[in-house]
Amino acid sequence: MLAEEVAAAGLTVTLDGGHRFDTLPAVTATTAFHVVREALTNVLRHSGASRVDVVLQEEPEQVRVRVSDNGEGEHAAHSQAPGWGIIGMRERVELTGGKLTAAPGSRGFVVDAILPVPTGGGEP
Repeated sequence: MLAEEVAAAGLTVTLDGGHRFDTLPAVTATTAFHVVREALTNVLRHSGASRVDVVLQEEPEQVRVRVSDNGEGEHAAHSQAPGWGIIGMRERVELTGGKLTAAPGSRGFVVDAILPVPTGGGEP
C-alpha cells in the first residue's frame, strides 16, 4: 500500500527482497516500516527523483532495509543539517540496537538500516 501511494505521486517504485513486514517480530517490523515510510516521504519531498528502490534483505540475525533514489543526492548533502526525519529514523533504529546511515549515494540518496531480529521469543 505504501509503495502504491508513492507510485501514485509519480515515482517509479521497485520492491526487492520478497520479504513481508508481517513475518518479522513486531519491534523489527514496526521499525522497518517506519524507516521505509520516512525515507519514501523524504524522496517525495526533497530529492527530485523519478525512481526509488526499496530492498528488504533478511539475514540470519538481522534485516537490512535500503531505500535509494536517483534524485539530487549531492544537493541534499550540502544542506545545512540532517532533517528531523533522518534524526527520527536514526533514533528509532538505534533503540532496537540497529544502525542507520543516510547519505548521498553514487546517484541520489541512500537510507540503509540494519535491524536486529530478536530470537528466543523475546524482543529487545
